[in-house]
Amino acid sequence: MKRGRKKLSPAEKRSHYINIAFNENELSSIHQRASISRTKPSIYVRESALDSLDKLPAVIPAINLEKWIELGKVGSNLNQIAHALNSHEQVEIVYIRKVLDNLRATLIRLSLDKNEGLNE
Repeated sequence: MKRGRKKLSPAEKRSHYINIAFNENELSSIHQRASISRTKPSIYVRESALDSLDKLPAVIPAINLEKWIELGKVGSNLNQIAHALNSHEQVEIVYIRKVLDNLRATLIRLSLDKNEGLNE
C-alpha cells in the first residue's frame, strides 16, 4: 500500500498562485488563527478567502448604478423626515409633500425606464 498524499485530479490540482504581502501583525494573526484551526497558514488564508466570497455584498450592475444613486438620494430625504417626526420635531407639510411627490415621480420614472429596457 502506497503512503503519502493522494494524487489530485487535474481539476483539483492547484497550479495558480497569488502573492500577498502582510505586515508583522497581520502575519502573526494569520499564524495564530491557523494554529487554532489546526491548519497551515496557506490553507487558512485560502479557505478564509473562499469562504468570504459568499459573504460579499451583491454587485450592482453598472446599468442600475445611476438609478440606485438616485433612489438613495430620495430615500435619504425620506429618512430625514422620519427621523424628524420620530424626534417630535416640527416638519412643514409642504416639505413632506414635496419629498413624497419626488419619491413617487422617481419610482414612476424608474419603472418606466425598466419597462422601456424590456421592449428594446
